[in-house]
Amino acid sequence: MRCPKLDELPPPLPGKTGWPWTEETPAVTKESVTSNWPSIGIVTPSFNQGEFIEQTIRSILLQGYPRIEYFVIDGGSTDESVEVIRKYEPWLSGWVSEADRGQSHAINKGFARCSTDVVNWINSDDIVMPGALQTVGRAFGESTETDVVLGRCRYEYLFEPEASHLDQPAPTQDRIALLPTINPVTQPSCFYRRTLLREPPIDESLHYTMDFDLWAYLHSRQARWKLVDETLSTFQFSGPNKTLTGGRKTVGEIDRVYRRYATDRVPLSFWCRWIRYPVECLHVRYHDVALIRKPLTALLHLYIMGLSPFYGGERVRAMSWRWIPESQARWGHHA
Repeated sequence: MRCPKLDELPPPLPGKTGWPWTEETPAVTKESVTSNWPSIGIVTPSFNQGEFIEQTIRSILLQGYPRIEYFVIDGGSTDESVEVIRKYEPWLSGWVSEADRGQSHAINKGFARCSTDVVNWINSDDIVMPGALQTVGRAFGESTETDVVLGRCRYEYLFEPEASHLDQPAPTQDRIALLPTINPVTQPSCFYRRTLLREPPIDESLHYTMDFDLWAYLHSRQARWKLVDETLSTFQFSGPNKTLTGGRKTVGEIDRVYRRYATDRVPLSFWCRWIRYPVECLHVRYHDVALIRKPLTALLHLYIMGLSPFYGGERVRAMSWRWIPESQARWGHHA
């Protein structure tokens, strides 16, 4: 599929300017530059995201990338999503709108349609940054030994813009090596070779941590990661994020993923789930109450000191799910 030019697409919505409404990424057409770049397949799973999906679609179509496949897999939306998708049908490799078994199933349906060298999924409220696919193509093209390309990601809180921030630089190889102790990967900024994927690529029994499971799987396959210090995507928080607000359901899935790939006799995730996570929940809840916070802090230090001889200090310190109770404090708990 050829990426269209800006003037070929439907006009931007009223009042919308900038990327990806009135700006485009100049196409790279020199065959000498792009001949060794991989073909890239993008899947957008969506359900009732009509308010956001148009900017997602445009951010992918306006990449100016020479070889791309793009599929939108809608779960039978009842809002304006289908109307929006139809507007861009001439430039899509394919799309469906039908009931499915959830996000993981939708991603698998899309990946099954891809015939490209490299793939990724971009959720229907996220944005691919200008020139991101060209950065990815160049990174893969520089070395045939590269299996995964990971870049930076901007976090954008639509209803709390002052909280928006640019993610830290792409994690070091040392952080990648800690998988599955931690998840250092921001999903929309991670692209990987299709030949590495299992069948089906995404574990459909996981509803919160399907991406974490995929990274752990790729790490177990000894995938070779290339880290680029460029922002490839914007991860938009339009309200309570499913993974962040899943509470103990998310914790349970993280535990499952860790046990699947780790070799500990007693999984480190066991101690984190039943000791560290509850203590950190209390620590967040009573952060402003010094008489409670200080003993909890001391208990966390004892936890790390006690387990470090058995699991290694770096791994014990790294495995923290504090971000889950923090998000509950921000958005409220939606288990």
